[in-house]
Amino acid sequence: MKLLYSFLCIALAISGSSVCAKVTEAELAMNRAKGLRLISLKSGTDPVWKTEAERYELISSRTRFLDVTEVFDPNAPLVELNKTTNLVQYPPPSHQAQVKPLLGKLSLDNMKETVNTLAAFHDRYVTTPGGAAAADWVLKTVQDIIAKNPRSRATVKAFPHSWPQHSTIARIPGRTDGPVTIISSHVDTINLDYAKQYDRAPGADDDASAVAELIEAFRVLVESGYEPKTPVEFQWVSGEELGSIGSQAVAKSYKAAGVEVKGMMNIVLAGYVKPGTEPVFAILPDHVDEGLSAFLAQIIETYTDIPHVVSNEASISSPRSSLISSHLSSSVVIRALTTLAGYPVCFPLEGRLSDADPYRHSAEDTVDVPGFSWDHIFQFSKLILSFAYEMGA
Repeated sequence: MKLLYSFLCIALAISGSSVCAKVTEAELAMNRAKGLRLISLKSGTDPVWKTEAERYELISSRTRFLDVTEVFDPNAPLVELNKTTNLVQYPPPSHQAQVKPLLGKLSLDNMKETVNTLAAFHDRYVTTPGGAAAADWVLKTVQDIIAKNPRSRATVKAFPHSWPQHSTIARIPGRTDGPVTIISSHVDTINLDYAKQYDRAPGADDDASAVAELIEAFRVLVESGYEPKTPVEFQWVSGEELGSIGSQAVAKSYKAAGVEVKGMMNIVLAGYVKPGTEPVFAILPDHVDEGLSAFLAQIIETYTDIPHVVSNEASISSPRSSLISSHLSSSVVIRALTTLAGYPVCFPLEGRLSDADPYRHSAEDTVDVPGFSWDHIFQFSKLILSFAYEMGA
């Protein structure tokens, strides 16, 4: 994708642009063969080569970065950041008569089973047997849903990567070949301590909660015979914790294929409510499409039972918000990358940045910690189903 080179210079600082020194094809091939990773740390600086251990140190220190090793194009010209290309307008929600009965078919028991199954893996790291097995489980689960509902014409496929854990992409075809709506989550987990890299990392909140919500919303839509006007995709991606390497690969593939995107909603951290606080959806305002975010707020107001707030990512530098900073850096990458490609994106989070889940990226990210909320997971599933229905209608 010819836009990726410029992304190295501007993805993490949207204003302004600068010229970066090119990494040659020979250097790229040689260092990839050595197992080195090409890392973009900030705007205006050259991408740098890091060892696997050094990349993990960045993760452990919650440093913002983008791992572009898999997608970097040394021949790509530097271009300015594109503004979001809105292929459609987002009218207010208008399918309450169709959507609200479907919300009653969502099963919290199903979501509990999914979260507990995924959290039972020792870890879901991208290179471990657990990570590969978890991705296979998600794929098989979605395949079984489709097999029980052949009239839906829904499809699912594994999206392979150069590492063992694949991404999974399910698609409900539209009545027309219009632009696609994408709802994404991630399958992989990580333990922040490099010395404990392969220790327990159950990832109940981060991100089994969202994986379960997407699977359940997909099930209800498929079983109901939902036929959107334009296609709707559900994506369970690999490699988010290592610098969004899986999301980049999918986005690069879509851009190369000329896939048009009506809108994308990314779901991470969707099952925790800080004890003593009221449950809310937090809508992140940076690097997102304002129109789509406004539509997201309307979806929340129309179809869920809890309010929404706007959570300013500028507060990410505060000590109270530091726990979430590295995760949001990856999510910023997803949003910036899709914005660079011209894709409108919105991003709801489980709560305010200052109320971030303190257990994520550790062996303690389980369903048993104070604040893990099945009620919150159910509310997110309602949001996902209604967003998918209204966007595809």
